[in-house]
Amino acid sequence: MPFTIERNDLAHMTVDAVVVAANEQLRITGGVGAAVAQVAGAERLQAACDAIGFCPTGSAVATPGFDLRARFVIHAVGPVWRDGSDAERELLSSSYREALACAVREGARSVALPLLSSGTYGCPAEISFALALGAVRAFLETHDVDIRIVLYNRAAVAAGLAAYGGIASFLDDRYVDERRWATHLERTREAARAPRSGPALSGAGFAAPPAAASAPPEQSRRRRPSVVDRLQELREAHARRKDEAKAEVDAAAAQVVEKELAAPCDTGAFPQIFMDAAPMPSLDEWLDEIDEPLSTTLL
Repeated sequence: MPFTIERNDLAHMTVDAVVVAANEQLRITGGVGAAVAQVAGAERLQAACDAIGFCPTGSAVATPGFDLRARFVIHAVGPVWRDGSDAERELLSSSYREALACAVREGARSVALPLLSSGTYGCPAEISFALALGAVRAFLETHDVDIRIVLYNRAAVAAGLAAYGGIASFLDDRYVDERRWATHLERTREAARAPRSGPALSGAGFAAPPAAASAPPEQSRRRRPSVVDRLQELREAHARRKDEAKAEVDAAAAQVVEKELAAPCDTGAFPQIFMDAAPMPSLDEWLDEIDEPLSTTLL
């Protein structure tokens, strides 16, 4: 049961079912749904929707894919996002669950799923992505279906990057066999490197483009960083900056303390009780007596 996240064009994907956002009247208006309808054949797709007539929020219905590569179009009705306090999360989760269930009822073995309600309906991409991930996780517990979450704009991609660590952990738990896990991870990386539009990522179209004839072998194998590679780079860069900043704070604090201890002071300004006290310890002795790191103490 492969599970990938990719940036792609729903209208040109080779899957059994493509999910699109819809309104309750099933009228094709704009956005991704309109782009899919244009490729499918807008008049025939709208006629199929008119024959159904209505779909309540939180539900989904299926129509033929017509001229699409997909066999079916799943029309999922998500909620209009207001402030999140009007059961929007519950309705959006239901939309994802019903879309996947509808696809399976039609016999689909592969489904392309966008972020519902994240366009003109106003749901933040990170919230829609989290709800989609939860629905997919639960669905894959009981179904053997290829699911692709398709990200099509910068906000969706950012949400996907932020959640990728949890996705990888879930896949690692789900696919214990190391060879299967390696296959699915490589597929996710290849999907992340794919352009937004073009051939669907399956079969021969999934292969990397051929290198130029004049390119040396090492250059022909050079590939763009994947989502996983980029996320790892960001984590490593963050860790380096954190260590460098702490080292700078410790060094600066040590210089200040050393300067203060080395500066001459007016002994006449101190009461006699301090004059009779033990000699001032050295900087090293003073630092050895501190339990906490120097930067923490000064802060």
